[in-house]
Amino acid sequence: MKKLLGVLAAIFLVSQASAYIGIMPSQQNLGTVERGETYELNLYVTSDTSEPITVQPGASRLPRNILEGLDNVDYFSMDGYSGEPVESWIDFSQEEYVLRPEGFEQRVAGREVNANISYELDVPRNAESGYHAAQIQLNPQFETGEGTSVRTVGLSSYSVFFRVPGEVDRRLEVTDVEALRSGEDAALIRADVTNTGSVTTYLESGDVEVQGTGLDDSFNMGGMYIEPGSTEQVETTWSLFQNNIEAGNYRIQGSLSYVTGQAFLQETVSITDFIQIQPSDQQISTGGVLPEGQGDSSIPVFLIVMFLVTTGAIMYAFEIDPLLIIMAMGVFGVSMFIYFSSLPVYGIAIVLLAAAGMFYYGWL
Repeated sequence: MKKLLGVLAAIFLVSQASAYIGIMPSQQNLGTVERGETYELNLYVTSDTSEPITVQPGASRLPRNILEGLDNVDYFSMDGYSGEPVESWIDFSQEEYVLRPEGFEQRVAGREVNANISYELDVPRNAESGYHAAQIQLNPQFETGEGTSVRTVGLSSYSVFFRVPGEVDRRLEVTDVEALRSGEDAALIRADVTNTGSVTTYLESGDVEVQGTGLDDSFNMGGMYIEPGSTEQVETTWSLFQNNIEAGNYRIQGSLSYVTGQAFLQETVSITDFIQIQPSDQQISTGGVLPEGQGDSSIPVFLIVMFLVTTGAIMYAFEIDPLLIIMAMGVFGVSMFIYFSSLPVYGIAIVLLAAAGMFYYGWL
């Protein structure tokens, strides 16, 4: 009983060392905006912090995994979305804001406001037509010094949506494909993709087949924004790993998808018998394996930390072996890191299999 009370007390102390910073509203739809116009907007920040915290707001493009989840709402459509970066259109009236525990006299939706952040949305005269979206994050800054405790802060972000009038013409074309040997068992595949439409478009990763004498393999390539009127080189490294790639001609065919269509590849390339380009940090692709990490976590880090601490504490209260607790928390922590990073999701399965093997041979 004493051990359980001690664990609960530790959990309480950890929770007291955490703070939450929220933004109201969490999202805002401005409707149709006009080119060349400036719009003045406000955000209201709330916090349960017991000490002043300085925040430095910044704008960025809203992650695609969030956009794709909003495709059915009435104020946004992926079919009409322009991927044009809009962070430069947003200008904050101050670089820093201080969240004070006592808050302001102003209340919004029944909650006390700790800071009022004002900003301007300046729509360029040459803005692309279609739906646009941006997110604003607060980026808290902490001062370290004597008597300063380590704090875990949970943050919410703010999203703004608007539409620039006009038709959206979305077209991507593959204009050239080449293959450059980068090793005995690897080659750099490079495709030129041209945006012949009117809006910035995201080229998604797609499966591409490669065929040669006695060979039938595949790889993935894609994953970038392309501005209208521009041509970008999409690259990936095709590798057979321990099997050498023979010199000769290979047929490359497949399609790279975007929201409303596909860009097709159909080219015969020649791979030489000598190395043409040195290996780099290019993504190695084989057998259709595609990294699936989201890259942008939609779960605050402090929630994951709190879950690990709470679960570990409860396991310890029930007198489970400490080594087993460390192993379980390590597996979960590494799995979360893989899931919310750009690493392949199948890495989680590898971690689980490794943990199962360690448990089997170490505990049975």
